[in-house]
Amino acid sequence: CGILIKTREGRPIKIDGNDLHPINQGKTCSVGQASIYDLYDPSRLQHPIKENRKRDWDTIDSEIIKQLDETIASGKKIAIIANPTNSPTEKKLLKEFKERFSTAEVFSYELFNNCNKKYAWNQSYGTADLPAIKWNKAEVILSLESDFLAKEGNHLEATRLFTKRRDIMESDNFNRLYVAEGGLSLTGANSDYRLQVRPDTQYDFVLSLMSAVVSRGESIINIDPVVKKKLSNYSIEKFVKKWKMDSLKVNYLLEDLIKNKGKSIVTAGDVLQSEVHVAVNLLNEMLGNTVLYDYQSAYLNSGKQTNFDGFQKLVDDMNAGKYGMVIHYDVNPVFHLPSSLNYSEALGNVATVISLVDSENESTINDSYTLPINHSFESWGDAHARANIYSLRQPVIAPLYNSRQKEAILLTWIYSSAKSYTEDIYHQYLMESCRENIYNNMNLAINFKSFWNTALHDGFIELKNSSIKKTAFDLTAFDLNYNSEESIGFGLLLNDSYFIRDGRFANNGWLQ
Repeated sequence: CGILIKTREGRPIKIDGNDLHPINQGKTCSVGQASIYDLYDPSRLQHPIKENRKRDWDTIDSEIIKQLDETIASGKKIAIIANPTNSPTEKKLLKEFKERFSTAEVFSYELFNNCNKKYAWNQSYGTADLPAIKWNKAEVILSLESDFLAKEGNHLEATRLFTKRRDIMESDNFNRLYVAEGGLSLTGANSDYRLQVRPDTQYDFVLSLMSAVVSRGESIINIDPVVKKKLSNYSIEKFVKKWKMDSLKVNYLLEDLIKNKGKSIVTAGDVLQSEVHVAVNLLNEMLGNTVLYDYQSAYLNSGKQTNFDGFQKLVDDMNAGKYGMVIHYDVNPVFHLPSSLNYSEALGNVATVISLVDSENESTINDSYTLPINHSFESWGDAHARANIYSLRQPVIAPLYNSRQKEAILLTWIYSSAKSYTEDIYHQYLMESCRENIYNNMNLAINFKSFWNTALHDGFIELKNSSIKKTAFDLTAFDLNYNSEESIGFGLLLNDSYFIRDGRFANNGWLQ
């Protein structure tokens, strides 16, 4: 989202949405509003720490650079634990870090993610870039355990587009929302018809709907005989009877989906399994709903996340002494990763542990170095989360403490032999990245300085002809042997959060 920050006497005091930004158009969510409190958090680190004592940056940089080179010379590995990023410049930085320090590896994770949906889309269409949805064009919406109006995806944009069809001042042709979910969500509370469907039965529910569409001859695509045979084992009538559902509501839903082929959309929640998402993709194909996919403003994949087995191997290699350095790049893996991994104990077998964090946490307890990083309002940055939008971020206040931007810290270590740290080191790096990857590809008449200043003023750049390629549905993604009752999947407890992980796909590089 694009945001504007109001300041008084140089101090940020209020966050508002950027009215010009094409994604959120001036709106912000509660998380965005509350992010300003982190800037003034009294528990923020105020200076670099080594072995619980204050140190200066120059000394720490020289020591760490020496240890990085010694780790490479000894043949041991360097691990960077990070969150996935949609910043092309930060991705470039991490790539250069791995080139400069040849044994470095990046492990990434995200507590709340849509990896199941991305994995299913990749299986169905050969890409993990998800198209946006034209919610304002949908006459009928079926939401399966998806709270798209409150927390999933870009819910600000979804809410804006969805409510356009419910504005009595603009139209009297309202859309209709069906929600099938276990617990009550904000989306369910705003539905026209709400169906109680357990999450572990959503797969059977989708296939029962598909079976009804095929049996009535309403599918707009040809269905493989083998798929037809599988669908024949499902019946919407039997499903309704088994789970004691309201048959009238289900009949309304089915009739609406068939009547509004090409003008409806079925969406599944992030918590549902990949097989459910694949089935939903096929159902949308059968109903011709793919015309509501917006490939022009698709959500670009931020990269594969390390799965449970990948972290297990990391811990095993740390215990075996294969890693000489671990860098926590603005993350807290000791708290976030499952306790069964014994990640904290494995850190004891690593010579140097470095944390780049804004506040001390569970992962900094046994650090060799704890380095304070800037708040995002004190930092330069960019983002390319949507295919047609490239966003820029500029600081609105100088660092309050003796901290540095996290990207600038890595950049200083990379350029150790060529240049030392300066306040604008990442600013200049970001400008060159923008010139190389954005400006040079746009064939503009204005010079780069004017382009850069305009982009900073607006906060974003609209990219033309940047839509992702539309591909045909791969029917082999639909698992004919999948049985929802036998393969429900399981969750790995991460303190107060869950990694939803399906053992069937654990080795495919996706955190399920």
